[in-house]
Amino acid sequence: MIEKIDINFSFGKLSRKIDKILKDHMDSIKKVTALVAKDTIKSGKLKKLSPGTLYIRKHGLSPKRPYKSNSKTPLLHTGNLLASIKVVDDGISMAGYGKYHLQDYTIVQNGFTKWMQKAHSMYMVGTRVPARNPFFDPKGNLKGESAKFARKSINDLYNDLRRAMRK
Repeated sequence: MIEKIDINFSFGKLSRKIDKILKDHMDSIKKVTALVAKDTIKSGKLKKLSPGTLYIRKHGLSPKRPYKSNSKTPLLHTGNLLASIKVVDDGISMAGYGKYHLQDYTIVQNGFTKWMQKAHSMYMVGTRVPARNPFFDPKGNLKGESAKFARKSINDLYNDLRRAMRK
């Protein structure tokens, strides 16, 4: 028959500390993920630009950046997307147009595509643009150092939770 049970943990102690522990770990993962996304953009380790995009850059035809550039680095033409990647309370934010680069999309007709067809004989409507997601790989996993840091952070989280429960 069991006469005595010693308990060496406290759920009360854990409940007082868990919010801070989770917030600290999520904040760290968000910071690293934002930094890796910026590094991915700067390094150009994304799907290559199409000949049409290179033509637009070379001849300074972009309405957002109307001067010539020989840059072949995706997502870095104006620098606006790169500068907009920031850690916020509920995740990571970026310029609204960044969402179009997270998944494949097809170019639709608009004023710019009409002008390009008329002025430069370039028909772009219906062209598939590949995803250039600086955060996740095609399988939906965090990229590079973000993935390594997230795995380490999960182990650290378990350790912090264990420490917080100790009496």
